[in-house]
Order: sequence, then C-alpha cells, then structure tokens
Amino acid sequence: MQLASIGLVLAVAGTVMGATDPAVRCASRRERAAARLASDLLGCASDVARGRPFDPACTTRAHDRATAAYAAAATAGGCGLAGGFTAGTITAADGLAADVATAVNATPGGRCEAVKLDAAGRKAVAKLRCHSLPSAPTCLTHAEERFGRAFARAQARGDCTASGDAGAVEAAVDDYVDTIVTGRGCGNGAIDTGEACDGQPFCAADCSQVSLPFPTNGCCAIGGFCFGIGINDGSAAVCQQSGGVPSIADCVPDSDPPTAVPPLVAGQCVPLEFAATRYCCETAPNPACSDAVLSDGNGIYGFLFGCFSLGIDGRIVVGACGADGHCIPGT
Repeated sequence: MQLASIGLVLAVAGTVMGATDPAVRCASRRERAAARLASDLLGCASDVARGRPFDPACTTRAHDRATAAYAAAATAGGCGLAGGFTAGTITAADGLAADVATAVNATPGGRCEAVKLDAAGRKAVAKLRCHSLPSAPTCLTHAEERFGRAFARAQARGDCTASGDAGAVEAAVDDYVDTIVTGRGCGNGAIDTGEACDGQPFCAADCSQVSLPFPTNGCCAIGGFCFGIGINDGSAAVCQQSGGVPSIADCVPDSDPPTAVPPLVAGQCVPLEFAATRYCCETAPNPACSDAVLSDGNGIYGFLFGCFSLGIDGRIVVGACGADGHCIPGT
C-alpha cells in the first residue's frame, strides 16, 4: 500500500484545531476520521489491484477504526447528537471505493490501477484537510494539481486498462468530500447551511429532513375547555405556563354551543390513536438512550417532551436504542 505519507498529512490537519470552539473541533475530528476511512478503503482496493488476495477483514478494520474515531469525537465533546453519522460516512466511503475501482477498471495484478487508487486516497485526505485550513482555496488547488500529476504518471506507465478515467475519479472523490463537509455541523444542534434540521424532534440522522409520524397540531386542555396548539412551535409551552395540559389530540367541543370566547371552547382533548411504533430518545452531551413502543397521542407527547428534559440536547427518531447508546433509525 503506497499511502505511508497519509499519517503525516492527517497529523498536520490536527494543528488547526487548537483555538477553535468545541463544535468546530468535533467537525475537524470527524473529517479526519472520514479521510482516514477513505484512504483505508481505497488502500484495500489497491492491495487487491497489486495482486494480493482479497481480504474482507481489511474493510472491517477500516469500518471499525472509523466507528471508534467517531465515538472518540463524541466523547471529547462539541458534537451534540453525533450518533448515526458514522453509518452515513461508512456508506459514503464504501461507495467512493467502489466508484473509483470501477472507474479505473481495477483488476487483480493491475499495478497502474493500484497507483490510481492510491492517488484517489491521497486526494480525499488532502481535500478534507484543506477544508479545515484558513488557506482552503489555495490548499484545494494544490491538492487538485498533485492528483493530476500522480494520475498522469500512472497513465504514462503504459499498462493501464482504462484511459480518460481521471474525471470520473475526481468526481467520485469530490462528491465524497462534499458529503462529509456539508454535514460537518450536523449534530451540533444548530441548523447550518444545507441542513433542514439539527436535533429537532424526528430530525433525520443526516439533518436532511424532519419527518413527523403524527399530526403537528395538538390540543391544550384547561379545566373544561380546550384549544388547538402546535407541537413544534412553542405553543405547548404556553399551554403549560397557563396551567393547561398539552397533548397530541383533537379539541372536541361538547354538545352544547361554546360558552367561552374563542379560541377556547367548552370541550375536551381526545387523544389521537396511532399504529404502535417504537420511538427512541437520545440525549447529549452525556449520552443516554431510551426507547418505548407508543400508540396514543398522550404517550407520544410525554415521551417527546420528556426527552428534551433529560439532557441539553435531545433527538427523537422512529427506531430503537443501539448497543453503543445511540438511536438506530428505522429499527
């Protein structure tokens, strides 16, 4: 494997982290882990291209290192709700390695293809390092130039089974880098550029969307009266401050005409019923995870807002707690 210099590149990347805030330090740690993962997986493919037997353990080791690095970043602090992002990074890195191997037509014994795979790994590491530097534009330009020279040298060997493949390899690496950098703030609790949400109820693990499996409007009961509220707009807190009881329910008027000034009506909150679903709550900075199967609006409401009282940051997904203390969506 011709990636010996990568350790030095990654070590230098760490020098920019000293005087930054915890969220930026966490993002830098995760980018370093993503860079190492890409180089490791491309290195596995490079080994095969050099004629070494395929070793599934090579990929497993790369995945395990990335998982451990992400866990260490979360433990160090500043990551908010970092759980779930390792899986997305591993999927993206696996895709990168497969796309590059396909583009260069990697086959056992292909020395030229091995050199190209190594060049792709170095480019991924260099570009992720660049995004953490003040001189990012210049650094990125140099990374592109180094990749171009390395690819040209590989092609000049004369034993390449593919030609004109530099563009496809560059695109695959750039897509991977963009995926990692775009998500650098995901998990810090703030909705950064490119994010639809970050830590809000039922926010997707990659901060791409909020998907609520129930209506976003609810009901506030005060004595024998009720009125409609929003679940995510702060009106539930107003309900509580007014002595009411908020819930995911419908405000159902009594048979008699309303006896109070709108929006209050004489009636009661009737909880909505849903299909039994397992919900998972994950909190930070002290990671904790709990899950429960719920099927009615009151139960979901209690679990939803109970989650946010357990930690500084709270996130709820449809899923279950994993062995690592993070929610696993969709399980």
